[in-house]
Amino acid sequence: MGKVLLVSIIASLIVISGCAGPAPPQPNWNAGSANPYADASNLFGYSLYGELSKASGNGNLVFSPYSISSAMTIAYEGARGKTADEMAAAMHLPSDKETLRSSFAGLYGKLNSAGSGAELRAANAIWVHNDYQVKKDYLAVLQNAYAAEATNLDFSSGTAEGTINSWVADRTNQKIKGLIPAGMLSPKMPVVITNAVYFKGRWLQEFDREKTREDDFALVSGEKANVMMMQRIYGENRTEYAEDPDAQVIELPYYGEKLGMVLVLPKAQGASGISAVERQIGRGKLSQWRSSLSPQKVTLFIPKFKIEQTYVLADALSRMRMATAFSDDADFGNMTAANNLKISQVIHKVYVDVNEEGTEAAAATAVLMGITSAGPGMEEQIRLFRADRPFFFAIVERESGAVLFLGKVMDPRG
Repeated sequence: MGKVLLVSIIASLIVISGCAGPAPPQPNWNAGSANPYADASNLFGYSLYGELSKASGNGNLVFSPYSISSAMTIAYEGARGKTADEMAAAMHLPSDKETLRSSFAGLYGKLNSAGSGAELRAANAIWVHNDYQVKKDYLAVLQNAYAAEATNLDFSSGTAEGTINSWVADRTNQKIKGLIPAGMLSPKMPVVITNAVYFKGRWLQEFDREKTREDDFALVSGEKANVMMMQRIYGENRTEYAEDPDAQVIELPYYGEKLGMVLVLPKAQGASGISAVERQIGRGKLSQWRSSLSPQKVTLFIPKFKIEQTYVLADALSRMRMATAFSDDADFGNMTAANNLKISQVIHKVYVDVNEEGTEAAAATAVLMGITSAGPGMEEQIRLFRADRPFFFAIVERESGAVLFLGKVMDPRG
């Protein structure tokens, strides 16, 4: 038998435009309670951050935990036995499938909510070659729990890549283009799963462009980089702030206050300060920092920055104790009766642009599956948060705490 591949692509975008997509059936889930899928996605993202940070060195790093987790969760729905057990454990997924599906749908619904104060949407789809069979039960789960559109395409026509790429580009404000290379799809690569997330928002309190000035940014090497530094004073209109012995933390809401950017600035200069905070992020400290935030008066300096990156993630994900899914022993029998698939590669592309008006970000993840061979009293103080050295950031859905993007800025020039 020829080589069979399944390509799963997810595109996530936090941008400055867009409209809501279709929402899945609403789950029996109280929006005011914790969302198990958001928690799982975050824990998975923190673990993956630890893996990616090892390779990033002194370079910028940004990725979308929600994007990669969503793509891998849709693949997980097709897994069985040891393959499924390892994936669920590595991704911290709820053991009960109904809890997983209802909480995924709950978060999906929040991202598609017209009441967010900003334009935000998520969309899923599955594309299947005309002559390839995917189990009806699997498709039903994707449609009912993940709101995935199902479309048949002729993967031998040479036009399937363009059709799918157009779908991704349209749902990411044209930030993710040409995700699938021309000529890649064929009847031997018969299934593509796509997810797109798009956000258009602006800061609740925008930065004044006239106050943006050139300033120095201290690189880990000891050199000074010339950057454009934005500044804003949060006086009576305070913003959320916290600090501990290692870091200062601030959360900047976007208009509508449903989403926000969390900035984490190490107190110690140089590589030691970065490493100390980075280890805490990898252990999930971000949620603890957020829980300790309180309204404070803050003078804020943060550089404008733009980052574009591509990751090949199979090795990193394999090290996260789900290696069977990437091996010839993989069991994706819930997806196809042929049961001859394994994850061959996971590719992730990301784009982030932070400026005076707000944030624009895009991410795309491709999962390629191939056939197997067999504190109090601080309120009146004015805090200074000056990000003139490497810092960390996360873009979050504030009620659920879901981390949509996570990264570090080592050099704002990109």
